[in-house]
Amino acid sequence: DQMASALGPKRTAQEIDGPQPGDTFSLGEDQFVVLGPLSEDYSEVNNSSLVLRYVHGQTSILFTGDMQAKSEKDILDSYAPVQADILKAPHHGSDTSSTQAFLEAVNPQDVIISVGLNNDYRLPSEDVLKRYEKLGFSVYRTDQLGTILIESDGVHYTIHN
Repeated sequence: DQMASALGPKRTAQEIDGPQPGDTFSLGEDQFVVLGPLSEDYSEVNNSSLVLRYVHGQTSILFTGDMQAKSEKDILDSYAPVQADILKAPHHGSDTSSTQAFLEAVNPQDVIISVGLNNDYRLPSEDVLKRYEKLGFSVYRTDQLGTILIESDGVHYTIHN
């Protein structure tokens, strides 16, 4: 494959040095902290999603990718700082994630669900939506609102669509 050879030799997964839990990356005064994945041996590939906590002044966002319950438990067991003002819903609001324990630990004010309109998976899950509602989280869904924008001055933030 000409494209692969132009990019250099192929490397195995063991040779790739990706972000590791605990790594931090700065973007100006803002910071990203890598929280997961905590294992390279998850049987369900979604649990291998990169999990990042972003901090802008006093505002924080937890990006969860497609992590599921196993990865949520592993991150909680690691005592990682998961609390965030805004949670990007794990796995598009699927009932394979957003466990009660995880949601209580993150304790966001707002949850953003990135999900396609009329998707084949019937996401987000009604059970997960009820869980969010019971915990008092405000929910913003891309299938209903389209693009969602978060603006922050580092103290306060506003969510727009």
